[in-house]
Amino acid sequence: ATAPAVFSLSNVAGTANRLAFVQQPADAAAGAPMAPPATVHLQDSFGNPVPTAGISVALEAIAAVGARRAGLRALAPQTTDAGGLATFANLSISQAGQYQLLASASGVASATSNPFNIRGGAAASPRRPPFVVSPLQGVPEGLDVTH
Repeated sequence: ATAPAVFSLSNVAGTANRLAFVQQPADAAAGAPMAPPATVHLQDSFGNPVPTAGISVALEAIAAVGARRAGLRALAPQTTDAGGLATFANLSISQAGQYQLLASASGVASATSNPFNIRGGAAASPRRPPFVVSPLQGVPEGLDVTH
């Protein structure tokens, strides 16, 4: 009788040729850090992760309609770790609006995130003092007052 053939298969990622967002940016208040942090991964042409350390990845904010926007807090590019991940902790945008992030690195195709929203709020603009009603004035009609 013949012996059965035995095969061993190991999947090995190809050469990195593109970036992909693993953790998409989340909606946040203007000026507040996004949580969880946006994470970008090196991938081969089939979408397999490529574990390569030391690749510099930069982020840029673009308006969801494609125009460049100001307001992204200047961040030094992040370097990929041994797993090929670049994590952008403490990322914040100071202007309210709908955005996407553009990740880029030398020698690989860039990646664009899903759209996300930055809400106006205390971090973006000064707040007005609360409306105060004096007991002598009474409560204006239609205004609910709770304490």
